[in-house]
Amino acid sequence: MDTTSPSTHSPASVSLPVSPDDDSRFDRTASPSPAFPKETLQQCGVSRVIHIHACPPAPALINILEQAAALGYNTLHLTGADHRLEELVTTSHTLGYLNTLTTTDTPLTPRILRHLDHVTLSIGGKPETHDRLLRRRGAFARMLRGIPIISNSVDSLGFTHTLRPDSWQILSWLTDFAMHHKASRLQLSTHTPAHSRAMRWTDVDLYRIYIAHYYLKTFAEPELLIRIDLHHRHSLIDKAFSTPFNELTIDEHGDILPVPHGCSKFFRMGNIYAKESLATLIQRFMEEKHGYLMQLYNNTYREILGSGDDLFNWTQQIVDASHRLATTIT
Repeated sequence: MDTTSPSTHSPASVSLPVSPDDDSRFDRTASPSPAFPKETLQQCGVSRVIHIHACPPAPALINILEQAAALGYNTLHLTGADHRLEELVTTSHTLGYLNTLTTTDTPLTPRILRHLDHVTLSIGGKPETHDRLLRRRGAFARMLRGIPIISNSVDSLGFTHTLRPDSWQILSWLTDFAMHHKASRLQLSTHTPAHSRAMRWTDVDLYRIYIAHYYLKTFAEPELLIRIDLHHRHSLIDKAFSTPFNELTIDEHGDILPVPHGCSKFFRMGNIYAKESLATLIQRFMEEKHGYLMQLYNNTYREILGSGDDLFNWTQQIVDASHRLATTIT
């Protein structure tokens, strides 16, 4: 199973082109039943992800993970985590989850690392830049000291870099750094053009990064997978999208959503602290809000194809569109 694959909210390949006017574009992959035999999912290498963002470990969270495992969810992705990880990752491993963590400086003890399969470290750039962005002198050196310990404890190590307008100048350095430390993946994360303009991006900056990442892939892969969350809008003509509920997000408040973190709470299914089963929450969402979810995906798809921006971040577009759609409904 590829535990480092992109979010299941992202575009995925399809064999035949789909028209932007086809209203069944997303509905064709929707299933009213989210449950699949767990053994079948493992044999096919299918990841069904629970993304937990900064949600404190609690019995209610463990309970939801137990229910999700019974429904076929098999990968736990942690972001914004703190030091209270041990019970969570130990239990999830016992339940059969693959545990993945993306972190900047979460303290990782040997007892935590024992139950992590993949760790992605956030890197701001070269040492002085990394320290400045974290506002912590010596942060880069501290990360360097931890890399061998992590590499020797988990199945695979990766790095993620949040792009800035000048990041194209260090992409080669980042690639060399990741390969030197025998990382399996380098993830390059950016924002939509609208956010990019606020950061004083230019179209030239975006294209420099987009082209440079393809250039570096030819040298680094297959030893190092290089992925970027920018897509070209023309690539959407022959793309389809994943089945709803392939990824569930549990946020810092314990809210459960079948959409990326940051989306409007209109798409909230429920909360881990409520005494309702996960199956009930999913079924009610299918009955009450599934149509709005399909509308969100279709609206975003058409907006991208009709925009003047060639490059876009699908997940961020979904987040922004969810808030616009919610204002028209509520």
